[in-house]
Amino acid sequence: MTGFIHYAKLPGIFTALFIITAGAITANYGNSYGEPVRHSITYVGAAVVLYGVAVLASIPYAPAALPFLYAAMGSAIMGAAMLAGLAPSLRHVSGDIIAVSKPVVALFFILGLAAALTQVPQLRPYSGYVMTASLVLLLIVVSLIGYRLYTAVSRTAEKISERIYEQHVRESPLAASSEDEALTNAINEFLRWGRKDELIAYTAYALAQCDVDYEDVMKVLNSLINYQPPQRTGIWPWEVKNLEQSVRVDMENRKAITAEILNAITNCPQKHPNKKTNHLTHTQAQPLNIY
Repeated sequence: MTGFIHYAKLPGIFTALFIITAGAITANYGNSYGEPVRHSITYVGAAVVLYGVAVLASIPYAPAALPFLYAAMGSAIMGAAMLAGLAPSLRHVSGDIIAVSKPVVALFFILGLAAALTQVPQLRPYSGYVMTASLVLLLIVVSLIGYRLYTAVSRTAEKISERIYEQHVRESPLAASSEDEALTNAINEFLRWGRKDELIAYTAYALAQCDVDYEDVMKVLNSLINYQPPQRTGIWPWEVKNLEQSVRVDMENRKAITAEILNAITNCPQKHPNKKTNHLTHTQAQPLNIY
């Protein structure tokens, strides 16, 4: 009779293993797509895997399936929510939906674990305490996730960054002649917003008037071309100080790149020393204090 019972469980075990395999294949299939579809398919595949694990866990003891079943629901919900990033108006928060997905799935798992514990006969007298602790944890996690998504929608991190960049620019005035207004504007655009197109164009134009070859021009422009401004969306409450520090570090990087370019422009050998040009020369150059 005991052997019959074990054999009777084999179909359930094979079914669970099949579901887990199918979920793993689905999750891996998502890697062939771009964002946010890639993460969406991955989380849907993970939901299938977790459901298979729930089926497997339910064979020896039914309540053991609840944590994995809850986690599967959480993973499926987040997988669907990630597709909101396909809407142009919500594209900037898609990264934050991805960022909060793991905490959400973990929260569902903990809620499932609490539900499973209340099914254990020995722990039923304490089920009220377990559910209360679960609800408190739920409230804390939901509040943190809500804060993160709010900062993404309200662009809080961008506003903090813009304030610090603006403060640095005000404290580091650019002193240039009126003939260098285009250069001043290009530098301000780069220092304030990280927009480098104008500065690249001006630098290339200015160095074209110098007695330098293409390799030297590219060497000067290399740092500027390779610079990528940080992409900041939502933040956790404890990340504000780190955000401010990272912005200051990025600003110093922008200043260093700008100083390198100004040095190259103001000290490059002129093709026509006696011909007046519109960009900075040895005689026109005034101090550009970026520090």
